[in-house]
Amino acid sequence: MYEDQYQREKVMREVFYEQQEKENKEVDDKRPALFRKHKAYNSQPDKNIHEEFKDMSSKESSFKDMKKQYNVSEKQNQVDYLNQQVFQAMFNALKDRQIKFYAFLNKEFNILNYKSARCSYYCFEDMSSSVMEASQCVHLCREGIIECKDYAENLQKQADQEIKDCQEKAMDIKKLSDPMMHWISCYEKLIGKFDDMEKELMSEFSNII
Repeated sequence: MYEDQYQREKVMREVFYEQQEKENKEVDDKRPALFRKHKAYNSQPDKNIHEEFKDMSSKESSFKDMKKQYNVSEKQNQVDYLNQQVFQAMFNALKDRQIKFYAFLNKEFNILNYKSARCSYYCFEDMSSSVMEASQCVHLCREGIIECKDYAENLQKQADQEIKDCQEKAMDIKKLSDPMMHWISCYEKLIGKFDDMEKELMSEFSNII
């Protein structure tokens, strides 16, 4: 009995997978050759991928399929559209990283304000101290925060200048093999720069007791 049930389930699985494979192949066949996932795509392993792309590019139907797949307007250039998508993705990533960086600054300066307030409290602990001495003590407690603020601002200015220099290099097309990728790398460097700035600031802020 169990053997019969096993055989029936086996047949059902085979039929199911055959049908699924057929449906996947039908969907896959509608895609441009370069984007196909079906095993039949790899039936010619010796064929160069650039030749495959060349074959795809020579067919008007392939461009139409690609436009449809990526929701590109008929009036819009494919290269311009993909460039816009890349820049938009990098802009969103940069925006998210900036938000996290400013949240980090807010948290760290809240901690510094707490340390400064605690420091100022001890300035008035000795009742025998003069008003001038207490004022100087409070000024000293606040001085650490001011220095940290200047340090953070200078780090950000330095990062901005590095990105401007990077973008200016991207303007000189003669010296670059791929200006667009160089321009994108400027955004990537800035995103990575936020990590470096956070490490430097944490190291500097840790000196404030």
